[in-house]
Amino acid sequence: MRFYSNYVLKKKIVRKNGTSPICVRITYNKNRVEISTGISTKAENWDEVRQLINEESETAFTYNT
Repeated sequence: MRFYSNYVLKKKIVRKNGTSPICVRITYNKNRVEISTGISTKAENWDEVRQLINEESETAFTYNT
């Protein structure tokens, strides 16, 4: 049994205010499900490697903790 979870910015979906939603991607035994977190940010504020909102963003402290 393998369990993985990753946070992903859905870049294909851009809202009117220029932000994209952040989803959590859960993989369990090769079955994948994506669930919206209800959080959105601009693409330039998203760090894909660390899976966090960059510190320069005003919402980083609230969501990265």
